[in-house]
Amino acid sequence: MPELDLRKSPWNEGLEIPGEFLGHQLYLLACVVNASRSFDGPEMAAYAVLRQQFKEVEIGRLLLTLSAAVRNGMDQNPVRAEHWMEGIDDKVGTLYREGKGEGSLSFREACNKVIHCLSLNFHYVSEQPRRGMALEPLVHIYGLKGDEEWKATIDLNEFIRVANQLT
Repeated sequence: MPELDLRKSPWNEGLEIPGEFLGHQLYLLACVVNASRSFDGPEMAAYAVLRQQFKEVEIGRLLLTLSAAVRNGMDQNPVRAEHWMEGIDDKVGTLYREGKGEGSLSFREACNKVIHCLSLNFHYVSEQPRRGMALEPLVHIYGLKGDEEWKATIDLNEFIRVANQLT
């Protein structure tokens, strides 16, 4: 079969992912993160079991899906990405780099850190946390860039806010 080569076409969308899909993924992430505390209490015991089984996995999956899709769109069309980001406060957390200290974390950099992380830790409400317990809307991700270790803390509600403005 012949190939339709769109590499130089002005209509090439790269990996085209409809905004409705990304909006749905953002909605799911917002639900999982912000419903976490509502599953506490004896009347919610059956739901707490489901929270324990799926919450952390779903948040990681949704973060990775959204980060890869949005970054792909930004890289595919940098001019459009600049237009999308115009006037948006895109700070979604903090970035600590070994030997360089702490600074703010932009949305784009947060997507990079999610894609390249080596470890993702959740921030729990409890002082004695265990997987499956209620969460704060924060994740701590760790990785390496070259020999440099980094830690990014992402406010998930801020991540959702910025991403929602781009979809």
